[in-house]
Amino acid sequence: MLRRRFKLFGLFGIRLRVDMTWLPLSALLIWTNGQVIFPVLVPGLAEAAYWVLAVLGALGLFLSVLLREVGRAVVAQAFGPRLAGITLFVFGGVPETPDGKAAAPRDELTLLAYGLFTGFALGLGFFLFLALAAGMMAALVPAALLFYLAAANLALTAVALLPVHPLDGGRLLRAVLESWRMDSRKASRIAVYTATALSLALAVLGLVFVVQGGFLAALWLLLGGMLFYRARSVALP
Repeated sequence: MLRRRFKLFGLFGIRLRVDMTWLPLSALLIWTNGQVIFPVLVPGLAEAAYWVLAVLGALGLFLSVLLREVGRAVVAQAFGPRLAGITLFVFGGVPETPDGKAAAPRDELTLLAYGLFTGFALGLGFFLFLALAAGMMAALVPAALLFYLAAANLALTAVALLPVHPLDGGRLLRAVLESWRMDSRKASRIAVYTATALSLALAVLGLVFVVQGGFLAALWLLLGGMLFYRARSVALP
């Protein structure tokens, strides 16, 4: 039986691990890339070429998230808080303190600010590189891949702002509540309740799309709701 997460490597004494939720997401992402996104961006290619682009796009997105979390580990080492590990979930990383408790609101906001800055910087950086290299590209394929990585990084960063624990938005909500002198456990419960409500809303919306025949959108919404629901109580104090 697969474990829920496995270790990638250590950095400054911080363990970087990947949650197994990446498996269903990667499978759906590759299928969507190969069947929908890249055929629209670059029409007329062979079927095998779309699958290669689909895998490269998914791998590039994973490496972007990994780069973002490696940078977060560097920031934690330099400015705090002290971290024991970072687990990569489907929409970003979850910092873990040695005692298992949430970081102080100020430290949490520092890590969140860096994560958001890096996510948007990666997206805009890919767009900038695409614009600078546009005149030198002889084929649409590398341009399509760069455009995909730029748009995907921006979209992923925007999704991470949703108030779903343990995404950045959920941890931001908890940190704000704690900064208003709310008890840490109560703030955590509110973050979990918010994530649960959003998970159920996504599931209901997915069922609506099933009835209307939008099966791909329904699959993404149902999977997103399921993964948000599964992850909502991760790393709570």
